[in-house]
Amino acid sequence: QNMERWMWAGLLASVVCVLGQSDKLSTNVNSSSESSMCDSNQNCEEQEACIDMRCQDPCPGVCPGNATCGTHNHVPYCTCEPGYSFNNITGCQVTVALRGWHQPYQAKRYTILKETANWYGAWEICRRMGMTLVSIHSPGEQNEINSIILKEAPERMFFWTSGWDLASIGTYVWAGTGREFGSFDYWDYGEPEVSYDYGCVALSDSNEYRWITGNCYNEYFSISEIRR
Repeated sequence: QNMERWMWAGLLASVVCVLGQSDKLSTNVNSSSESSMCDSNQNCEEQEACIDMRCQDPCPGVCPGNATCGTHNHVPYCTCEPGYSFNNITGCQVTVALRGWHQPYQAKRYTILKETANWYGAWEICRRMGMTLVSIHSPGEQNEINSIILKEAPERMFFWTSGWDLASIGTYVWAGTGREFGSFDYWDYGEPEVSYDYGCVALSDSNEYRWITGNCYNEYFSISEIRR
């Protein structure tokens, strides 16, 4: 099975969200006589960005070798091709093996992804493995996940889960199961921070891997699960 794709977008978000993009980006975007006039991204389709006062594809010239470009909410992100993973310094490089399977908890099996990705990239990686980002519905599941992290990756700080509220701000859902957060929760103190900028849920090592909200474009490690 081919290793999975990695995405990143944090460094790209600032160059296409407002007017006044860099000359370098503008020269890489093909103008179109049919493109719509705009004064902000909100005037454009979701897959376009407002560049030089026109709605255009923000992707041309953005991604390096061994990567393809997509857009989410007007922001371009780069996806490493199969067999490559993202490195902050060298870009898309040949991947190394993922961590192995862990013993199942009830009907679930878990694995920790070895490299970092933003939430969308982590979701795509898990999906291509036939898995989803982890959903946590009980204290037993939380304890099992904590044990796996402490055993396999105790030095790592943040891990993406499938939790998010982007469909309805303030209503948190496990994207992996489609279920809203129920009677069990494990929020850290002061969480959740209900904000459009903090729409995805991660585990934090600062307090026994309690749940925090984070910017979905942050590069974190992540945990995948599959039901047996």
